[in-house]
Amino acid sequence: NDADLAEEAIRQGDFHRARKIAADHYASTSNRGRLQEVFDRAVAEDPFLRPALQTIEPDLHGDTLRALGGGASVTLRITDGGENRYALKLDRDEWEGGWRVEVAAYLLCEILPCGFDIPINEPARISREDFDELYGRVNTPRQNSYAERFDELIWHEKEGPDGAQREYVYGTLKEWIPNYVNVPIEYVETWEKWLDISQEESVLDENFDEYLARIRPYQNGRFARRVAQEYHEDSAHQMARQISNLSVFDYLSGNFDRYSGIEDYYGVNSHFADGRFVAIDNSAAFQFRSLNRMEPRLARLQRFSRTMIDGVRLLNPETINPVLFPEADGREAVRLRTFWIQRDKLLDHVDALVEEHGEEAVYAFE
Repeated sequence: NDADLAEEAIRQGDFHRARKIAADHYASTSNRGRLQEVFDRAVAEDPFLRPALQTIEPDLHGDTLRALGGGASVTLRITDGGENRYALKLDRDEWEGGWRVEVAAYLLCEILPCGFDIPINEPARISREDFDELYGRVNTPRQNSYAERFDELIWHEKEGPDGAQREYVYGTLKEWIPNYVNVPIEYVETWEKWLDISQEESVLDENFDEYLARIRPYQNGRFARRVAQEYHEDSAHQMARQISNLSVFDYLSGNFDRYSGIEDYYGVNSHFADGRFVAIDNSAAFQFRSLNRMEPRLARLQRFSRTMIDGVRLLNPETINPVLFPEADGREAVRLRTFWIQRDKLLDHVDALVEEHGEEAVYAFE
């Protein structure tokens, strides 16, 4: 049966597949308790969900640190032989410990069957000595100007791999995504009918060219041209499914920052590559409190992937909390409490829609 298949996946070390099987079959199983147990094991026993702290050293991860930007964040590129290898987002004033939310968002997406991508994020640190060495290998006006922001960095006295005490700054080491385009998700009117349960379900199968026509007036057609290059389906169905899943994920974590408030920056946090959304920036995830601004986004979210929602149902605080925030401090405990409040509100919203409209209408995506 389904639980046996998931357990076999665990025995084979394929924990991700085990969780996917549990989420896929949770609605139809006659023994949800056992499937829950298997899902919990696939979280608790998965070593991939417990990434080791990386200590960045000269020429180990790359040969230079270069200014990248990132708005309010202090973010650098790690390059090797002139090629970008990683992005490094560092701990700073007014975001102390915030880099851990980026790692937590990545891990949450690994636990859930997200249906979109988040680049690998690993906890990392670099000593002040090695930071100065790698950053000093590049001498450009941009590099020198960006260095003015380094007063914001938070340094900690810690023991290094050789046992010596050094000052380290911590952050998240991000897989580099070389090519992507921006989807202007902020123009809600261009896609909202897909997730509006009052609309005929046939809108999910409209030709994707119709969506491109709706975004073509913006940025002199650049959005439409670039998105067309990365989306490979005739139907808009898969785009709609991913927007639903991405919206669920953002509501769970309170990530309001997917939507820019400035039209010139629309799409900057809605990256897209090879037919899939790539959630590169999740620095606003795991808020300390529920945000009122997220409620209108939930209200217009009325069609869902059953697999995604059942994955959310299978989340268990006893197994999930230690993965998202190992040895959580007081602030992270608050973040987690808010996360579970958001989870309950999301499921209440979905269940109310099912009661009113039926499962077939609400679970429009697998």
